[in-house]
Amino acid sequence: MLIITKRVQSAVQRLVGGSKRANLLSPSSSCGFFVTLGCAPASIKAHGASRTQGPEPRRCPSIYSHQESCWPLLASYSSARACQNSSCQEMADHEVAGKIILDEVEETLKKLLLDVAEFIEKNPLPSEAETSAVLLPDELKKAPLELRFAGGWVRDKLLGTPSHDIDVAINKMTGEQFGERLKEYLDVPGNAERYGLGDAKKKAGSLTKIEKNPEASKNLETVTTKILGLDVDFVNLRKETYTEESRNPVVEFGTPEEDALRRDATINALFYNITTGQLEDLTGRGLSDMKNKIIRTPLEPYTTFKDDPLRVLRLIRFASRLGYEIDAETKKFMGNEDIRKFFLAKITKERVWTEFEKMLKGPDPRRALSIIHELDLYRTIFIDPANPKLYEPDTKNWAEAYNTWHDLLDDGNELASTLVKSKDECFLSWFLASMIPWADAPEPTPLKSGKIPPPLATQVAVAAFKPPNHVLNVLTPSIAHLLAIREIKDRREKARDSLGMAIRRWGASWRSQVIFAMLYEIYTEPGKKADILAHYSEFMAHITSLGILDAHLFKPLVDGTALAKALNAKPGPWMKAALDVVMAWQLRNPDITDPAAAIEEVKLSDVVDTSTLAPPAKKQKKGQS
Repeated sequence: MLIITKRVQSAVQRLVGGSKRANLLSPSSSCGFFVTLGCAPASIKAHGASRTQGPEPRRCPSIYSHQESCWPLLASYSSARACQNSSCQEMADHEVAGKIILDEVEETLKKLLLDVAEFIEKNPLPSEAETSAVLLPDELKKAPLELRFAGGWVRDKLLGTPSHDIDVAINKMTGEQFGERLKEYLDVPGNAERYGLGDAKKKAGSLTKIEKNPEASKNLETVTTKILGLDVDFVNLRKETYTEESRNPVVEFGTPEEDALRRDATINALFYNITTGQLEDLTGRGLSDMKNKIIRTPLEPYTTFKDDPLRVLRLIRFASRLGYEIDAETKKFMGNEDIRKFFLAKITKERVWTEFEKMLKGPDPRRALSIIHELDLYRTIFIDPANPKLYEPDTKNWAEAYNTWHDLLDDGNELASTLVKSKDECFLSWFLASMIPWADAPEPTPLKSGKIPPPLATQVAVAAFKPPNHVLNVLTPSIAHLLAIREIKDRREKARDSLGMAIRRWGASWRSQVIFAMLYEIYTEPGKKADILAHYSEFMAHITSLGILDAHLFKPLVDGTALAKALNAKPGPWMKAALDVVMAWQLRNPDITDPAAAIEEVKLSDVVDTSTLAPPAKKQKKGQS
């Protein structure tokens, strides 16, 4: 059942007025009104995009949890993304549920939390022990303890999407206070076993306190733990008051309505009150926006984004994940210059990366990039905040790159299936697509030491969102080998040894580097896209036919020690070049396993002058003269 406060009653009446699918609005209690909403299948509204950004992707509501990414490739990618697919069409027509139905684990968690609440009410701590940086108003001190499942879990539950993350909002205790009492309750002999928590895999984990950081627009302190295999966060309902003198808010205990209005989107402001069993839409728009596939802010957008500019990225992520439209008024302020300045000044690079990574691992990375492009947010996200004029990337043809890559993946194209072999490679390919406008940046100035710093693309990625090293270790060689990949592809190189040795030079991420080179060419010469794709298809097909897709993993027929012994030479720096000669010979002679001819090849090369080298002297045994 849904509870809507009197303050939003009129909005609900407007919403359901005249609708044959809505029951009559009826008063139920002094605290609010109840209404049951039946939801008709919502049509997918076409996303307005400029011609530059290309055709809007076919999209359907996410049928994956947020942990899923770039599904088991690549035929699955195609079938899961195309809304003509029967299973996907069924999801597109799926109605938003009108009530919350808990599974067995969630029911157990609910019972546990309600029992803890009862335990707290019956065993209150002395007031002096209930210390908190957040002041509890007098009117709440005598109120009953209420618990609500909040935010994304409620949204996903209504969409029929599994979620293993649950936020528990508490009306009169901080998350830390409730977490400590939960721990106290479970320490009572026999209590943990009542909920199946005797099993080490299901028992409640330790409490982790996540401190607030107002300077980074993280204004709420939370406590997180793992219970019954679920990640559970405890936090108090809050309101935030801003003053002219400070950009950081005063955080206080708030009402459920105040808490809902401070959230990033109406669809994320829904509550499931486990104390009453009611579904609560306290903004008056959450359920209707879900029904109509709309993302909007509960308050006017400028205030919402000013309070926490990271919400700009969060809304893009939800739009791309769910296939929803961002409300026009909300969208207008996402690209607002003031909000851009707040974003650059307040948001930490780690928080930016968390959101951006989720976009690229979500069901529709192209949609996320297209919204960033449409709202001119590239210069907000892909920038060094400390050096904004380092380079001005040109995004004019960027859409040609990410649209092409989407289409290749979406069609289950053979080229794409050769270039991408895992979910992580799929994610990395989208990251590289996002960095294409930085490929044209000038080479960095050498340091005084003579050392060449990383490419500007790598430098700005670190400054903007600090991706992990395994991501940077793909971006950097993609820039470094860009020209080499294009050159060997353009000359239609056929020799197995030349191609194999090039792959070994490019390293383990060479296929990702080829993706970057291909998308860069399309970005720079979009009119030649068909020819570019044909040439790269031919290039990869030839490499496949030669059996050298994994050339970077090939082992030499002879190792360095054995080679030095065969050459009667001392081990030394020459060995690397000599082993390359061995490997090139192997690539020319894939059916021969005897290394003798390869060793002769080394002798005939100029990588080692064996006439000047002698084997190391043998150590004499004791007693020998």
